[in-house]
Amino acid sequence: MSIKPVDMQILLPRSQEIQKKETIKDSKSSSNNQFVLIENEKEAVKKTKQINETNKSEEAKISQEGKKYQNQNKGESSSGKKKQEEGSDLMPENLGKNIDIKI
Repeated sequence: MSIKPVDMQILLPRSQEIQKKETIKDSKSSSNNQFVLIENEKEAVKKTKQINETNKSEEAKISQEGKKYQNQNKGESSSGKKKQEEGSDLMPENLGKNIDIKI
């Protein structure tokens, strides 16, 4: 089967049209890919900022609780020292230091 000149006149312009359409389609898909990539990067940055902000608020809460705990311990430490001094008078110094085991 041979190609006639009339067929060549129809096929060549159509092949060029198809090539242009394919080129446009490829460029659209690549631009869409770039757009999706940029959106993913923006979303990742947003999530990272959100995590960092959450960590900062948790750290602030922990530091506030730590300060409260330290303030409570300061009040208890002075009364705790008095209790330890009183308790040391009642117990001998050697109590609990030596262990005797007989088999």
